[in-house]
Amino acid sequence: MAARTLAHIRLFAKTNLIRQRSKGSIQEALNPRVSRSISTTLRVLNSSDGENNENSKVGKQTRLLRVAVIGEPNSGKSTLTNSLVFNQVSVVTHVPHTTRQRTLGVYTEGNSQLVLLDTPGIVTVDDGKRLKMSKEHMRTPANCLEEVDLVAVLTDTSNKYQRIRIHHEIINLLETHPDLPTILILNKIDQIRHKVKLLHYSAMLTNDRQKDKWGYLPHGGSSRFDYVLMVSALTGDGVDQLRQYMVAKAMPGEWPYSAGVTTDLDIQEQIAEVFRGKLLILYKHEIPWQTKQVNIFCKQKEDGVLKIHQKLYCRRDSQRRCILEKIDELRHSAKDEIESMLSCQVELTLEVGVSKAMVHNPVPMV
Repeated sequence: MAARTLAHIRLFAKTNLIRQRSKGSIQEALNPRVSRSISTTLRVLNSSDGENNENSKVGKQTRLLRVAVIGEPNSGKSTLTNSLVFNQVSVVTHVPHTTRQRTLGVYTEGNSQLVLLDTPGIVTVDDGKRLKMSKEHMRTPANCLEEVDLVAVLTDTSNKYQRIRIHHEIINLLETHPDLPTILILNKIDQIRHKVKLLHYSAMLTNDRQKDKWGYLPHGGSSRFDYVLMVSALTGDGVDQLRQYMVAKAMPGEWPYSAGVTTDLDIQEQIAEVFRGKLLILYKHEIPWQTKQVNIFCKQKEDGVLKIHQKLYCRRDSQRRCILEKIDELRHSAKDEIESMLSCQVELTLEVGVSKAMVHNPVPMV
C-alpha cells in the first residue's frame, strides 16, 4: 500500500511539473512556490528510492559455500555432483578411478551459490603406486580441503565394506582439518531393500573407528560429522534436501562464477570429457587410457548447428582397429550426450589415427 501511494504521489508531482513548464515562463513566474514544492517532492521521493534500492541490495547480499565431495572410488561422487548442479560436469562410468583430477560444479539459487569440488577416489599410498597414479592425483583431495567451507564425505551403502567403516585415509584427512565442518552422506540407498538398516549403518559410521596394535578395526567411522543425510544420487532421492541444506549453510561472500554457469570447463573441455567417458564405457583394458583426443574443429554455424571434428590418436594400429569396431556406437552416443549437454544440434566428424610419437603417460592398471 505504501509503495502504491508513493507511486501515485510521484506521478502526480511529475504531471503537475510538466504542466507548469508547458505553460511557459509566465506561468512559472506566477507560481514559483508550486514549482519549487513539486521539485522538492520529486527529490525526496528519488532519494527514498535510492535508500530502498540500497536496502534491497543489502537484503540480497550474495552468499557462497564451497564444498569438497570426497570418498572412496565408485562411491558415487561424480553422479552426486552432477545431480546437485542439474548438469553433467563430471564423467560417470562403472570404471573405478574415472575422476583423475578435481572437477568443479556450480549451482546458483537466489542469492546463494554452491561451488562443488568433485575429487578422485581416496586410496592408500600402496594402492596408488600399484595403479600408477600420479602424485598430483593422490594429493587432489587433500589440496581441495584447503579451499572449501564444508566437507561432504560420501559412502556407498551397497558396498559391504564402505557401509560399516570410513576409510582410514579419509579419517586421517579429516583429522588434519579439525575445525572444518563435515557431513556424512550415505549414498545408493535405492539398493538397500530394508531401509531400517540405514539407521544401523549411520550409527556405526558416526562412532569413532578404534585402533589396536595392528591398526584400525574393520568397523567404525568418525564422531565429528555435523549432519548425516541419506540419498540416492542416481534416482535423486534425498538430493533436494541435501542441496537445500548446503544452500542454508552458505555464508556471505562474492560469487566466483556468474549465475547460470555450472562448470569452469569451456566447451571443448566438456566435449573432451564426454569422449573420455564414452571411451571408458565402450572399450576395455588400456585403450581408453592410451587414446589421446585432439580437437580439430569446433564452431557453431549460422544455422545454430555446432560442428565438431575430433580425432583420436592411438599408440598402435591394433588399438585403432579395436576403436573402429565400435566407432558408430561411439559417434552416436557422444553426439547424443553433447546435444543434451549443450542444448543444440551437433554435427560430429570422428577420425581415428595412430601416433607413435604420442606422449607416454602412466597407464592405470584398472
